[in-house]
Amino acid sequence: FDHELDTLDFTIELQYEPTWLDRQISQEQSALLLSELNNLPARQKEALFLKYFDNLSYEEIAGIMGIEQTSVYKIVYKAIASLQKRMPVQTVLLLLAFIR
Repeated sequence: FDHELDTLDFTIELQYEPTWLDRQISQEQSALLLSELNNLPARQKEALFLKYFDNLSYEEIAGIMGIEQTSVYKIVYKAIASLQKRMPVQTVLLLLAFIR
C-alpha cells in the first residue's frame, strides 16, 4: 500500500471563487479609479491611458505625445501621485496593474 502512494502523480490546485462582495468591491474600486482618471489634467490622463490601457512603453508614449521620454516618466509619476492622494495607494497600484 505504501509503495502505491509513492508512485502516484497528482497535483493539488487551490482555487478561489470570488464572492459577490469581492466582485462588488472590485467594480466599485474600478469605477472610482476611472472617475478619478477623468479628473486628471489631459496630459496626465493621456499618458496613463497609453501606459496602462494600451500597454505602451515610455518610449512609445513619448513618440505619440511628441515629448521627451523623461517628461513621460514625470507626467505618469505625477498622475499616480495625484490618484494616490484621493485613493489608497494599494488600490491605485493594484488596479493599474490589472487594468491591462
